This record gives sequence, C-alpha cells and structure tokens, in this order.
Amino acid sequence: MSTFHLHRRTRPDGPYVSEDMGVPERKEPREPGPAYVFVPTLGACCILVFYILFGGLFAADRGAAVVTPRADPNALSVATWNVAAINNNPFEYWITHDDKAYNELMADVQAFVSEPGSRDVPVSEVFTDAMWGELEAAMTGAGWAGVPDVAAIWNGDFRNRKIVTEFLKDGTLGKKRLASMPDRVTNTIRTASGSVMRPTVINCFSGGDLGSGDAWWANWKAFFFSKKIDGKPVYELLLPIKRSK
Repeated sequence: MSTFHLHRRTRPDGPYVSEDMGVPERKEPREPGPAYVFVPTLGACCILVFYILFGGLFAADRGAAVVTPRADPNALSVATWNVAAINNNPFEYWITHDDKAYNELMADVQAFVSEPGSRDVPVSEVFTDAMWGELEAAMTGAGWAGVPDVAAIWNGDFRNRKIVTEFLKDGTLGKKRLASMPDRVTNTIRTASGSVMRPTVINCFSGGDLGSGDAWWANWKAFFFSKKIDGKPVYELLLPIKRSK
C-alpha cells in the first residue's frame, strides 16, 4: 500500500505546494485545462476498473487488498499487484485447482522451502564434487576464463552451504540474478522449429529421464555444452553479469 500526497494551492492565484515537502512548485500558476482534469481522472478510472475486475480474484486466492480511506483529504491510497508471468515454472505460480494431488504437491513444496529441517543438506550432497569436476572440465574445454576462481568459490563457499536456507534463500544471489538470469535465458528457448526445453522440473521438458540426480545431470550436460541452437552451443546464450550489480 502506498500513499501519495497531492499538490494543493495555498490561495486561488498562488503556486501549487507539495503536501509532503511544503515546497512551491517551480512553475507559473495556471488554470486547470482539459488535460489537467482528464489525465488524473483517466488514471483513477483505470485503477477502479482494475480493482473491480480483478479484486475478487485476488481476494479469493491471496487475501483481499483494501483501499482504506485516510483522514487527510489530500492523500490518495492505492494498491497494486504484480501479475507478470514471464516463465513457465509450475512452482512459482500457485493456482486454484480442484485436483487434490496438485494441491498436496504444492503444499508439500511450500512446506519444504519454508521449513526444510533435516532436509536442508549441504549443496554438495545434491550437486556432488564429482559433478563439479565434470562441470569444471566442460567449462575449461569451452574456453571460459576464470575457471580457477570459480573452483575456489565452489570449494571454499558454495559446496558447504545449506541448500535451502543458505543458497535458495540467499537474497544476494537473487539480487545479482546469478541463478534467475541463466534460467530465464535457457529455461525455454524459442526457435523457428519450436521450443527447446532445458532438462529441469521447472518447465515442460519431456526429452529424457529426470528420475534421479545422475540422470538429470547427464541430460543437463548434454543440453548445455553439446546441444546447438541456430549453430551455437546453448552456453553461448548466457550474458555476462556485472560484478557491481
């Protein structure tokens, strides 16, 4: 919920003054023209229509969002929702569905992420040192710079982190997009002949066995380092991420 203070005039022929700063605007006073009335009115109507059309939906699934009246007549309180969906990760968007198995699956995933308990194992128990060795060799074979630096970070930091609380929930990794950006680029690659899916459970991949960690890893390596999209290996689709981000 955000509150925006409206501008007002201290006298009919005077300048508009910001309620929150108390500073006159640097412009000559003018009488409100058609656009002065139409633009805010259009904006208010859009907010109202959005709330009428979608308010019930979000109230049912996410809890009602209330636009509360305020004592200050010069304050406008509004609520917005982020309804974008740029990928097809089934665990990112929890829909309302009558299927009992689906609801149990989503509840179990949420419970695991919220309270992993003893299942919050070190990363190296899922992505093993043997897998890392193969990845290190593949990155070196692809001619990537900085592989020794990555190895030092793996051995000194990431392999020892708890996989949920210290990796999945690490806000710094999220801000730098070290996981989300590569996923966005390679999750579902759209080509002239159709979509190409990275081997993962967070898209519609159906091109091989993902029933075990070893099976997934074999599929992932082949996809990332051997498969070509428009003549280029998939790893060349990745974009550099600035260290300063």
